[in-house]
Amino acid sequence: MVVVDRYDIQPITKEMELCLPAGAKILAFKYERGGSYLWVLNEVGEEYERRKFILVSTNEVLPYTKNELVYICTFEANCVLHLFEVVDKLWRGEE
Repeated sequence: MVVVDRYDIQPITKEMELCLPAGAKILAFKYERGGSYLWVLNEVGEEYERRKFILVSTNEVLPYTKNELVYICTFEANCVLHLFEVVDKLWRGEE
């Protein structure tokens, strides 16, 4: 069985580590009324894992390759920002 969960992401920072159910699929991210929310689809009762996300502005150089990032969304706060999940093996402790 699966469920859609919503996570309140506070505070929102340039680099964020979130504990999400293992294998959770990111459905949406929304910044509204000063709050930020992440919706995920996950298996009921799944163990949690740490996952890393970064926020960057347009034209910002990133210390990752395109294969180490998964695009989530683009949104506007005080400027245009882009949210990515970092999926590089070194960060996850894999070899």
